[in-house]
Amino acid sequence: MATRPPLLARLAGRLTENLPWRILSLTLAVAMWAWVQSGEVVDARTRARVRYVWPEGLVRARQVPKTLVVTIRGPQGVVRQADREDVEVVVDLSEAEQGTIPVDFTALELRGLPTGVEVVQVSPPAVDVELDRALSREVEVRPTLIGEPAPGWVVASVTVEPASVQLTGPRGTMKDVALVATDVIDLSGVRSDLVVDTALAITERVVGLAPGAPGRVKVTIDLDAVLVERTFEEAPVEVAGRGWVARPSTARVVLSGPQAEVAAIEPDEVRVLLRAPEVADGARAPDLSWRKDDESGAIQVELDGPRPEVEIERVEPRRFSLEREP
Repeated sequence: MATRPPLLARLAGRLTENLPWRILSLTLAVAMWAWVQSGEVVDARTRARVRYVWPEGLVRARQVPKTLVVTIRGPQGVVRQADREDVEVVVDLSEAEQGTIPVDFTALELRGLPTGVEVVQVSPPAVDVELDRALSREVEVRPTLIGEPAPGWVVASVTVEPASVQLTGPRGTMKDVALVATDVIDLSGVRSDLVVDTALAITERVVGLAPGAPGRVKVTIDLDAVLVERTFEEAPVEVAGRGWVARPSTARVVLSGPQAEVAAIEPDEVRVLLRAPEVADGARAPDLSWRKDDESGAIQVELDGPRPEVEIERVEPRRFSLEREP
């Protein structure tokens, strides 16, 4: 008695039966589907670059479109090629004169479109191009500063190299352009001089740098310390050398200097030092008077630590007497 082949063997036989014909049928079906798809008429959008040919001595007085949105129609397979092409339209204004020139983009040839497509729509369809005489002029470069330096510091001066640059553009616009700003320079928290290489910020789109003009400048910001005065009410008065005491024994001292440095001085770091003159035994010592520019050194104000930028403005009282120690 014959046995039936296993199930998997029967299925494999069915699948491989007439295999060449099956493959041929599948190939024809795929090719037919691809042909139908490629031949289907569809609408699609693409972009076209606009290239302008300007007349000598004239420039645009306002912005003009640099690209167009173009709706095209054609077989799907051909339409897809449009995105891979360099589509452009040339606007030849080489013979135009000063004034407003209407440009109809729909009447111009779109170069680079694949064969077999038609243009359905162009956006924008037209534009008015305003032409003006070109004008170049030297304008001031003005730095754009924001923020405040660190406490105790102020901006002393700002210099720009070069201080001016030459711009060019339509006469109607350039006659009102007196300066050009730089990109923003942030001074927040700065506590030392600053040198910044920065670009120019030309806000008028129809204005540009003249040939050869630099696009970047060097801005130097010099800072100065804020100078303040501070009063120490009861600075002790001491006498250099033994045998003398000072009257009064305390003084009012006014100091000036950079804010941060003066603020860091503690009250016990300030004292007045008297240098007693040589006198005969039993004789009375002459009074000592403080003067700001006194070079004799008879009365000095001493501060703990080196503070070369701090100055002594006043000592009160100005006159001190010396008495023998009991």
